[in-house]
Amino acid sequence: MSISDKTILPLLSEVHNMQPEHLELMLGSEPSEAGAATTAGILTRADNHFVINHCYYGAKRAMLKQRNIHMDETDVYFLSNGISFGYNGDIHTFGLRPIREMLAEWISHTGIELVCIDTESVQQDQADILQEWHRVLSLGNTVLLHVKTENLVYNPLYTDNPGKTHMVQLYGLHPQENLAYVGDHFLLDSSGAVLGYSGSTSLSELLEGTVEYAYMNNEEKITMEEQQIVSICADHLTEFLNGEDHGSQGAWGIAAYRRLIRDMEEVALLDGEAFTEACDTIYYHLRIESLSHLMRYTDHFIGKYQHLLGDQGPLLQQEITALNQDTKRHLLQLYKMGLQKSSHRMAAYIQRSTELMDRVVLHLSKLQQAASRVTV
Repeated sequence: MSISDKTILPLLSEVHNMQPEHLELMLGSEPSEAGAATTAGILTRADNHFVINHCYYGAKRAMLKQRNIHMDETDVYFLSNGISFGYNGDIHTFGLRPIREMLAEWISHTGIELVCIDTESVQQDQADILQEWHRVLSLGNTVLLHVKTENLVYNPLYTDNPGKTHMVQLYGLHPQENLAYVGDHFLLDSSGAVLGYSGSTSLSELLEGTVEYAYMNNEEKITMEEQQIVSICADHLTEFLNGEDHGSQGAWGIAAYRRLIRDMEEVALLDGEAFTEACDTIYYHLRIESLSHLMRYTDHFIGKYQHLLGDQGPLLQQEITALNQDTKRHLLQLYKMGLQKSSHRMAAYIQRSTELMDRVVLHLSKLQQAASRVTV
């Protein structure tokens, strides 16, 4: 899907809360000409590109494109080691990994420096945050924002679903009007359709809800050879496939999925709404945060770099594409089972889940072997 295929949503909420005069005082000086907005050049936000499945990778790709660094979401996913994460038994956090960890992976592999600020751990106040955003935008850069959904007031899809977080790209400020300008590259509605939004929202709400933000810290243009990207992917696949379960310290890589499948045995003991809620939570984290990404990005990765993977390339593509489709159907079965409160079917579902993960290991091992043979 391209951005031009998306539905661009109108601003559905009024700007509210903080008075414009207070926001101007927080900046300490006029941010630009009187009554004007400070914006970074983001003309590329409406171009055509391959959009897959995730707010972080989509926004990260858009930020790179704005600096004339051309990588698609699949590259960002593998270079950030999005394939692996830890799991400690809490189904509500399955698939989640701190943005700062993925940015650290990204920097170590690409040399493209980014500054990441955790606004909660460093106790940065809103005045400092606003000053920093203004400085970055004034230099012509955009900012990645990790924001609580209840503070993304430009659409009720977020405000009606509090307690989660989302990534957007900040490209403008207009403190006099309490406005910020954001690009939302992956707005997933209740039907599963991907929507897009580019426009204004409440600056005070954005300041209130931002838990992390990041921006590029160098101006040089860095490029990577295809062989480098494939080699890094091979290393991350090896790490994923060798992942282990360390009990109270958590499981990593493939072991995280294996542990989640075992934890489903406890879900089978739940009744009624508790069972439905647990199934819905696991479905959400497998579809939105982890397994679906693994399948879709791997499918696209093989298609993109098939010419480097040797004679196995076409077969690998065929196998992963089939596995991707089977994974979609398998996850839908979990969602339906929860709605129907069919806890008696969980044992059979766990068995099928184990078989599915065996296939994941088999095909990712083949890809790892093929990618490892690519010469850098």
